[in-house]
Parts: sequence; structure tokens; C-alpha cells
Amino acid sequence: MKQKINIPVVAIIFVVLLSFTLLGLYYLGNPETEIMNERARTNTSGKYISLSQGITHYEMEGVDSAETVVLVHGFSVPYYIWDSTYYALIKSGYRVLRYDTYGRGFSDRLQIDYSEEVYDRQLVDLLKVLEIKAPLNLIGLSFGGPVTSYFTAHHSEFVKSLTLIDPAVRSFQASSIPEWVTLFFTKTFKASELSNQSTDFYFPEKFPGWNDKYKEQMKYKGFIHSLISTRYHYKANPADQFKKIAEGKTPTLLIWGKEDPTIPFSESTVVIEALHPVFLPVQKVGHLPHMEAPAVVMPALFDFLSKNR
Repeated sequence: MKQKINIPVVAIIFVVLLSFTLLGLYYLGNPETEIMNERARTNTSGKYISLSQGITHYEMEGVDSAETVVLVHGFSVPYYIWDSTYYALIKSGYRVLRYDTYGRGFSDRLQIDYSEEVYDRQLVDLLKVLEIKAPLNLIGLSFGGPVTSYFTAHHSEFVKSLTLIDPAVRSFQASSIPEWVTLFFTKTFKASELSNQSTDFYFPEKFPGWNDKYKEQMKYKGFIHSLISTRYHYKANPADQFKKIAEGKTPTLLIWGKEDPTIPFSESTVVIEALHPVFLPVQKVGHLPHMEAPAVVMPALFDFLSKNR
């Protein structure tokens, strides 16, 4: 006589085995093993300041009486992405501020929803605590484009000029997948893809060690949460901010790499039609023209800034 299979028991065993398998894969794939704290920040460059939402890693140099330029990095690579631009601006007589947005670099990993208000409040707080007065020259790269555009649209009295470099110009697409599921699978299966930042370059071989430098921040808990949470909770539409900026007539410079694989060059028309900016298309570079073609980008940036002094 055949023995009946106890389907509920089999189902329970399957679920238990699957859970343990996924849990094992999670711990094997998840790069976040350390906590961002004072110990983690030991022997790092830059400075740290406590703001209303958490500690921010920043760097500022230049004569106090000089015009201020604020550099806002993109979606995930922290402020070192501005190295060459930062020092070139200081050398040219500007006071320059750059910082890591929350969740990135050595700034605090916040366990909150990363909405547009979070990014805006961080910059507002930073300027206030550092006692930086208007007017400012803002420069936003990639996702730093929406951050600086939002700030300009809502605090136009602080902004003298706006420079956008390969900016994101569209809202994040809504997802029907629960946020925790996306976070789990990203940590488990996609972490290695996140670390491949060399795809932003047209000539990645010219920037050896770029991916290794990026991986440093990935080991601190909360990094991937900041990325996923931003995709789910950053609701501000850049196009709406462009309309407000146009109304305020803030002088704008747009720089875009023609071979950008991350945000296609064709997206530049969105900014051009809305803001009628000074426009610099850069040949044979990818998503980071300020790094791949500084001999082209920096003279144009200096000229734009000097005309608005």
C-alpha cells in the first residue's frame, strides 16, 4: 500500500529550506558588514559636522571672502568624484564646498525614507552651520542635478548660478515590488553590479582602481538602503523644478558627454527646452565629462562663473 505524501509537511519543509538558502545567500552576497561611526572615520580626509539629521562628511577650502562654489555629487559615488574640479576651482580663486550626501561616503547612513526633503535639508543645514552666505554657485552632477535644481527652485535667493553636468532629468519610475524585497535582492544578488562604476567612462582604462575606491563605502551598513530608498521615495520631478528655475531666470550652464551610457545625451533636450542654458556638449566622453575632458570642461566653467561674478 502506497504511503500518502503529507503535502502540508512537505510545504513547510520546502519553505524552511528555501528560507535558510536565501538567508545564506544574503549573508554571502551582502557587502555591508561594518557600521559607519567615529572609528570608521578615523584617519579619513575632510571634516565632519553634526546637522539636524546626522553627521555630514565635507571639505571646504579657499579664501573666506571669495565667491562660493558648492559641488553636489551624483547618485552613489561620494565627493571624491570632484577631486580634480575641486582643486582647480580653489586654485582659480573660489571658495569651494563639497560633501557626501547621507548614506554615501563617510556621511551618516540614515534609516529613514530618502525623499527630496532629506537632501534639501542636508544642504540647507550645511550652509547654515558653516555660515555660508548667498550668493552661491551650485554645480550638480548626475543625481546631483535634481538635488541642486530642487534647491535652486525652492531657495532661489541663495543661488547666483547653476551648472548641471549630465543631470538626471526624469523622476524615478514607481515600482509595484515592495521596497524591502528590492533591498533584499539588491544586497543578495546585485552588489557586485553596483560596484562596477567604470561603465560611466568612455575610456575606463584611464581610471584604474575606480571600482576599488567605490567599494570602500559599500561595506558600511545603510549604503544600499540609501540608494533603494531614494528610488522609492524621491518624488520631485526635475522638469517641475526647471519650470521654477526658468521663472527665476537663474543663469544656467549645461555640460553633457555625448557618449553618456548612464543618462543618454538625447535627454539634454529636456534641459535645453526648459532653461535655455549655456550648453557645452563634450565629444568622446561618457557620464563624467569633468573627469574625462577637464581641458574642455574647466575653461567653459570658468568662463561661465566669471561672467556671473
